[in-house]
Amino acid sequence: MNRIDKQFETLIKMQKTAMIGYSVIGDPDYDMSLAIIRQMIGNSCDIIELGLPFSDPIALSEDLQKANVRALTHHMTTPMAMQFIKEIREMTTIPLILNVYYNQIFRYGVSEFFSEANSSGVDGIFIGDLPIEHQHEVIKSAQKYNIYILSLMTPSPLERIMKIVENAHGYLYCAARLKELPQFIEMLNKETAIPKIIMLNQEDLFDFKKEKYLENGIKVENVIIKAIPSLLDSSMTLEELGQTIKEISNIIHQ
Repeated sequence: MNRIDKQFETLIKMQKTAMIGYSVIGDPDYDMSLAIIRQMIGNSCDIIELGLPFSDPIALSEDLQKANVRALTHHMTTPMAMQFIKEIREMTTIPLILNVYYNQIFRYGVSEFFSEANSSGVDGIFIGDLPIEHQHEVIKSAQKYNIYILSLMTPSPLERIMKIVENAHGYLYCAARLKELPQFIEMLNKETAIPKIIMLNQEDLFDFKKEKYLENGIKVENVIIKAIPSLLDSSMTLEELGQTIKEISNIIHQ
C-alpha cells in the first residue's frame, strides 16, 4: 500500500484533517532546507510536499519564484534533489510528494526519473502542467514504481470531473474560489471517496476553519517560503519557524 493511502486511512479514522506542508528543495540552500524539513516533521506535518526547483516556473507567486531562484542559485539539481529526499526519508515515514513540471521529468528521462524518485522515497508526484489527457506519458512508470500521479480538480463540466475522478489516486487537489469551495467539495464527496485537499495561504487559514468545507487535508502554501528572508537575516530562528508550523498544524488538526 502506498504511504499516502496509509496516512489518510489513519487520519480519517481519527477524524483529523491532514496538514500538508510545502517547501522548495534547496531553498535557501541545501543544509538550511534540510533543517526546515526537520522542523516540518517535528511539528506535526502529516504530509510534506517538495517543489523541485525550475528555471522557468509557470503561474507562480512572486514568493515562489524567489524560492526557486534561491535554490537554483545554490546549484540545486535533480540528482541533488533526489539525494535530499533520501535524507528526508531516513528521518520519517510520512508521505513525501514531489511538485514538478513535465519538462523536468522529460529531460531527465521518464523511467529514470520515476525509478530514482521511488528509490529516494517519493510517494506521489504532482505535475502542474500535465493535464489528464497527456498523463499516459508517465502513468506506466508511475504504476511500475508505486508512485501516485496526483490530480488537480477545478469546477468543470461533470463529464470532465468524472474522467479525472476515475483516474485519480492518492488524493485530489481541489481549487476554487473560497466561497465556492463548500459546495464544490460536497459535490465531489458524492462522486468519490478519494481524499480532497484544498490549498490555502496562511493568511486565509483562520477564517477558513470557521466554515465546514468537508475537506480531508489542507496544504498551507506560503508559510515556509515567506519565512525564508527572516531566517536569512536572523530575525527568525528555525525553532520559531517550527513553533509557527506547530500553531498552524494545531488549527488544522482541531
